[in-house]
Amino acid sequence: MSGPRWGFTVIAPTFLYYGRSLLYRTIDARIWTDQKVRALSPEIKLLFLYLITNPHSHLSGVYYLPLELMSHETGLTKRKLRWGIDTLSRSELAWFDMETQVIWVKNMLRYQGRGTKAKKAA
Repeated sequence: MSGPRWGFTVIAPTFLYYGRSLLYRTIDARIWTDQKVRALSPEIKLLFLYLITNPHSHLSGVYYLPLELMSHETGLTKRKLRWGIDTLSRSELAWFDMETQVIWVKNMLRYQGRGTKAKKAA
């Protein structure tokens, strides 16, 4: 077998990635002055920051992220997550497809991508 089988399990690829290197994210500090972000409640800001920085995220902003995993990692209930995602959708910051469990964080590169690694990935 040559590498992890995406879709087989959510935990295995993440665990294997942790084993290869230290995972970190660089966040543009201007996120806190973005008017759309400033208008969010603290709990929704936490969810938005999680969507940008979680170990499953992709620089494109589009990636698979099941509600169960979001709930486990953030401590938010599925009900609060649905409410938070709905709020982020209305704010045009992120959208979530409940059927496919795929998230799209609009402007992910702008919020996360100022370092050399981000420029190479783009």
